[in-house]
Amino acid sequence: MKLRRKYVRIVSLIAAVVLALPFSFGAVNGLYLWTSPWLFLMRLLSGKSMVILHLLAMVILVLLWFRRRWYCRWICPTGILCDAASRRRKPAGKRRQIPALGGLLAVAGLLAALSGVSLFGLLDPMVIFNNVFDFYHGQSVWMIVGKISGMAAILTAGCFFSNIWCQKLCPLGGFSDVLYRINKAFRKRKRVIFDSKRRLVLGAVGGLAASGVLRPIFARSAQKLIRPPGALPETHFRATCLRCGNCIRSCPTDILYPCTDLSDFSGLFTPQIRFSPGYCRPDCTACSSVCPSGAIRRFSRRDKKKWRMGTAKIVKEGCLLGEHKECNLCRHYCTYEAVKIVQSFTDYSARPEISADRCVGCGACVVVCPVSVIGIVPRENIKTNA
Repeated sequence: MKLRRKYVRIVSLIAAVVLALPFSFGAVNGLYLWTSPWLFLMRLLSGKSMVILHLLAMVILVLLWFRRRWYCRWICPTGILCDAASRRRKPAGKRRQIPALGGLLAVAGLLAALSGVSLFGLLDPMVIFNNVFDFYHGQSVWMIVGKISGMAAILTAGCFFSNIWCQKLCPLGGFSDVLYRINKAFRKRKRVIFDSKRRLVLGAVGGLAASGVLRPIFARSAQKLIRPPGALPETHFRATCLRCGNCIRSCPTDILYPCTDLSDFSGLFTPQIRFSPGYCRPDCTACSSVCPSGAIRRFSRRDKKKWRMGTAKIVKEGCLLGEHKECNLCRHYCTYEAVKIVQSFTDYSARPEISADRCVGCGACVVVCPVSVIGIVPRENIKTNA
């Protein structure tokens, strides 16, 4: 049995690494993020819609109801690495002095998600694992260090305190313990007995308090950035996004970048759009298909034109048409027919104008403009009836 589990875990680790690499695998990008039942419940409690990939987490949730820490023992790639780091065993007495906080963090995350803040999901072992492979677009050294610091801290702690992350701190493992104890109490028709009820109560209170504190902070510091189509309103987006990088890896035109503005701390590592080297294609739904938290709402190709990322703005003084030179690239490449050429019979000139009702801020005009006088002004990602 142990040998069979060893091989299953090795295969699981290889699969997790391949699917976490910064390549586009379509809907299965970062697939292991969809296997976490804790992340699934946080998304459900925060009112986000379910998708077909959530069946994976639902199946695992049922297994955890009957098999304590089944996911940890068979599937979790972070757990596999922690076991490898913990081979250098230290006296167990030191670890016993550390209280088990996994259940507290799990309950805190669920209660915070219920009130609209899913940032506790950053502590999920699948998110931590995927961040290790989240390198793209020539990130700076400090960004790479920030992304891998979670896994580095876990493995370093495991070298000194055997399995401290898995047994004491992991919220997914703590959630599994809580779930199994509830099941055991139901089967034996007894009261649910936990190691420390005070910790769970503290976790519930802490989760609600954290959401109450963080939401106003996000609202005050929310700068206007161009977000992917279907993104939640800015304050909610910052509170929901897991910074997992799934959308950035999946973007076929490489226009999604992590926010690196240190003065905007609440927005760090969240995805934003820069229209270079491409634009947001009208036939692409990749980012909405791979978002595990619901920060980017799902949409179809047909409905994509209803989501507004921003509005194009043209600096008339530098436009070639305004200088009596022939050019209509912005109108020609606008899929949404949001650009029209207006003739002036006063000075016999022409100029392009943007129809705000049609423009979705896809950036096609920005990319093709030969004199770079077109920009996109961000606005709330709202769905219209267009």
